[in-house]
Amino acid sequence: MAKSSFFETFDATEQDNVPFLKDVARLADVPAGSLPQLLERVPDYIRAGTPSEKRLVIDQASRVTAIIPLEIAYHMRCLETLIAIFSDTNDAVDDVADDLIEIGGLPATLAPALREVLQSVKATALREYMLIDEVTARRGVLPILQRVLTTTELRGVFHETSGAEVFQGFVGIISVNLDFDVGADTYFQCDRFYAEMLIREMQKALQRLESLESLKYGSNGTPSTAAPSGENEEPCTA
Repeated sequence: MAKSSFFETFDATEQDNVPFLKDVARLADVPAGSLPQLLERVPDYIRAGTPSEKRLVIDQASRVTAIIPLEIAYHMRCLETLIAIFSDTNDAVDDVADDLIEIGGLPATLAPALREVLQSVKATALREYMLIDEVTARRGVLPILQRVLTTTELRGVFHETSGAEVFQGFVGIISVNLDFDVGADTYFQCDRFYAEMLIREMQKALQRLESLESLKYGSNGTPSTAAPSGENEEPCTA
């Protein structure tokens, strides 16, 4: 029977859970001097929105710990899960450690090192108590934009006059490729008018974002002043 609330519904035989258990075993073998370096950088790893940003954090951690990037990636993935566990539950370190060993089938010899690791992870989760909620709120339920690529071109305009096509001039077109974290890329094209309209709308959105980010948070994590509701925002129309 599980001692911690997290492991009450944890199935160690489920395919998706096997990598986590292997990652925990790896993490318990991390040299004691390297763990603080990993914990110092794991909030940046969790907040990173794109694979390239996560890779940057991994490379930085690899340089300061002399651990190869692949191993760092395993450790960061595991630390993110453990921080989420301690953020969502009030489970005791000893209970989580015991469940990992018993339910997860980890060697009992890992117990002392595992408890030390979990103690440090829980301290990080308590210090960064808004981290998981912040990242969850940012990710939301919609695809996340990761990259924008644009091309510009002049297209010739012709008009048929007296049975012959006559060149009238050029029209400028911007083609846009939106790359998201999931699903296929999205493409669209627009002229100068709509490009400038989009820029204006994004500038207004950035101003609203700056207003929200300037709010001061109290000790309980709630804003000390009311946030702008955005209910009176104007739609983006031509």
